[in-house]
Amino acid sequence: MANIKKSFNFRSGVQVDDDNLKVTPTGLVGIGTTVPIEALDVRGNAVISGVTSSVFGEVGFLTVTTLEPTQIVGAGVSIASGIITNPSMDATGIVTYFGDGRFLQGLPTSQWEDTNAGFAVSSIYNTGGTVGIATTNPQFTFQVGNNPNAGEIGVGIASDGHIKITGVVTATTFVGALTGNVTGNTDTATALQNARTIGGVSFDGTANIDLAGVNIAGNQNTTGTAAGLSGTPNINLTDLDVDGHTNLDNISVAGVTTFSDDVFTGVGATVGIGSTVFFGDDVKAKFGDDEDLEIYHDSNVDQATIKSDLKAISIMSGILVEIEDEVGVNIAQFKKSGGCILNHDGGSKKIETTEVGATITNELSTTNIVASGVVTATTKLNSALLGVGTNDPSHAIQVRKSSDAEIQITSDAGKASLTIGHEVGTNDNDNSEIRYGFSSPGAPYSQDGKSLDFINYNGGNINYHLKNITAAQYGAKATDFHWHRGINNARLMTLTGIGGSLGIGVTIPTKKLHVAGDAFISGESTFGDDATFNQALTVNGTLNATTISANITGTLNGNVNATSGISTFNKVKTTSSNNNFNGIGIKTDNNSNLPFEFYGPSGSLSTRIIISNDGVIGLGTDILHDTIDIVADTKKATFAAVGVGTTTPTAAVDMRYAGQNETGASANRNYMYPPQVATVSDRNGLAGVTAGAVVYVMDINKLQVFNGSSWQSCN
Repeated sequence: MANIKKSFNFRSGVQVDDDNLKVTPTGLVGIGTTVPIEALDVRGNAVISGVTSSVFGEVGFLTVTTLEPTQIVGAGVSIASGIITNPSMDATGIVTYFGDGRFLQGLPTSQWEDTNAGFAVSSIYNTGGTVGIATTNPQFTFQVGNNPNAGEIGVGIASDGHIKITGVVTATTFVGALTGNVTGNTDTATALQNARTIGGVSFDGTANIDLAGVNIAGNQNTTGTAAGLSGTPNINLTDLDVDGHTNLDNISVAGVTTFSDDVFTGVGATVGIGSTVFFGDDVKAKFGDDEDLEIYHDSNVDQATIKSDLKAISIMSGILVEIEDEVGVNIAQFKKSGGCILNHDGGSKKIETTEVGATITNELSTTNIVASGVVTATTKLNSALLGVGTNDPSHAIQVRKSSDAEIQITSDAGKASLTIGHEVGTNDNDNSEIRYGFSSPGAPYSQDGKSLDFINYNGGNINYHLKNITAAQYGAKATDFHWHRGINNARLMTLTGIGGSLGIGVTIPTKKLHVAGDAFISGESTFGDDATFNQALTVNGTLNATTISANITGTLNGNVNATSGISTFNKVKTTSSNNNFNGIGIKTDNNSNLPFEFYGPSGSLSTRIIISNDGVIGLGTDILHDTIDIVADTKKATFAAVGVGTTTPTAAVDMRYAGQNETGASANRNYMYPPQVATVSDRNGLAGVTAGAVVYVMDINKLQVFNGSSWQSCN
């Protein structure tokens, strides 16, 4: 076995056989696996004879034979969560806690004592404080539920025997006398202890009281006379039946008086009504010697009517007032909810009020109209000039207000549009249109019916113009084009009026095109001058550039010459040209023309890694041997298992098949040389020898093994 005294430094990882040892490029080490997921990933058993230190450990199952609390870092064990159990539940599995246990959960916070220990019954007693059930804050010696003293529902028993209950108490029997006041009503009572009299009738609560002339038939006998009625006393009578003639100088009636027959007043007499005269349904108030005028309510059709022989006025159904002419033709109607209608010439409607104004049917002839509300015309309005808010319009249509002015085109359903052009009609050949709410399969971006469209139906442009005013002329800044989402939100895009700079996501663009945020260009892009990227550049296709001053990730076709920084490559392929091999050099210019050459941070020979054209690997050396595939004279190597002549070692060191398949100069050399020393004295000078050490002593020609105390020859 070769004795290699070299250090190994593999940039892209190390793998021994399939799963014996794996070191990934990211520094993960796997033993027994090729896909380590931790800094050290061991698949199998591990034996550690020395001290193991760990800042954090996660163990699925841990068996500890002996635990010395004083030997643990911090002199204790910290458990963030979980449950500590004693599976044996006997004295052999007692768990001992060091400390006062004040932070352990689930322990009682008060002292309970069994006062009847050893007797037939058992009881518990709280030596002090209060006991609460269904409450964490008892205010009584024993409390169930909430605090009765605070008006809450609960039961409280004090140590002096007093009980306070705020809920309902249900009991079949109360024994003993009640002392104090009783607040509330009882559902039943047998009798009053002391009877009382009402109107001379005894009352003890066992029966109702009947009084003649009050709640039963009979006369209420009274004594004395009515001589005390003097002045103007008020007499309230439920019913007065007077037979014969009654002469009353003055009657004042506060309630309703009903007369079963006609009531007449003498000639020349007057009737004064201080408040209301009541006429029942179908009762007519008639006026005139010939009853020319009638006022009444007809209950059959629920209609109130003022009627004369000339059919002049009619109030219909309580919701409609109608005025008719002498032949019964309707002139006007006044509705309770629906406005009013004015008719002409046999009932032809001319004016009708609506909830928003008035509607005039056919022609309105007037010299001047001043309207503060809504004017609705059912026919066409033809005027050379139309002024809204002005009597002297300067254009065909002029709207003028001292404050905000607005022209609104609204459609309850469908589109609302404004057409501007040369064409009369809807052919849309020489027109333009501004529309909202249009929806059609032929307009894919307007299908939702919520879009605003600007359309030129002819072949001209849609132009946006700003007056060329500089910042100095304006007094603040030059006029620009701005795009917003919402009224008071940040600008989405700005096109400066002077210079023509377009900013997307930026208010003040500093370049002809200034994009604040991500940008996506699906087609080919050409830069006529230098392109500067202050952040990362992602190229999914091909990037052709003479010089790139940036870090590059992804596939790169071409040469890379990075004089500083870190470059990471997933795969690196080198090719030859004109019989001159181009290799890979890391921290070196690779003038040796080797396929691979690497120097560590120190740049010393001990950190060098080279690969020859024949595949020979050199670690920490500049000398390669023709008969050795891996040269590491100054390095050390550690393996979980070593196989010589086999790719599937069955032991930590498997050399059964070493040299069996060798040919040429290596044929028939399937033997092994153990370490050699010249003399027995050199053997005795070996340092750190433990049981199992093997050495061949040349002066005695013996292979010897150290048994822990002495060297023994293998004869």
